[in-house]
Amino acid sequence: MSKNALILQIFLILSSLFCFAQKTIKGEVILFNPEDKELVAGKKLIYLRDTFNEIAFDSVYIDENLRFEFKNVDRDSVNIFFKPRNYPGNASYNVKLIGRDKKWEKLKIDYSPTCPYSKTNKICPKCHSSNDVIPIVYGYVIQRKDQKDKIKLGGCVTFGCEPNWYCKKDDLDF
Repeated sequence: MSKNALILQIFLILSSLFCFAQKTIKGEVILFNPEDKELVAGKKLIYLRDTFNEIAFDSVYIDENLRFEFKNVDRDSVNIFFKPRNYPGNASYNVKLIGRDKKWEKLKIDYSPTCPYSKTNKICPKCHSSNDVIPIVYGYVIQRKDQKDKIKLGGCVTFGCEPNWYCKKDDLDF
């Protein structure tokens, strides 16, 4: 075997090790409401889906510490998907694995198995005040000029779990 053929063969072997290396995704679920832990820990499946054809190819349970780990992921771009929730609408998150080791150590995902929005509590969770809080109105709304700063339009399509309040000071829907 010639020297050039040997170098080419070594290069191909090494490049295949780097190009086709299996990846790991480790993460933790951060619950909006800590009391929901009993609904999630050890009971809720989290799925990996291909971002191009949206077919699920792996799933694991969220453990008792609200952590999860996918091993041997053979894609650079995936969709992490929770299914089902206890209210309409599933949650999904797109993840792009970058870097040489293709490993996520600190992926944290905010999640709620139940609708986190209160219909009655109009105190902003950021500034802890209700002074600049206005209602969010959904549906086909004709807004009068005198209502401009008194309501926020939320859109006409709803899924059963939308924010009900808007804090003008913090620019926050809750």
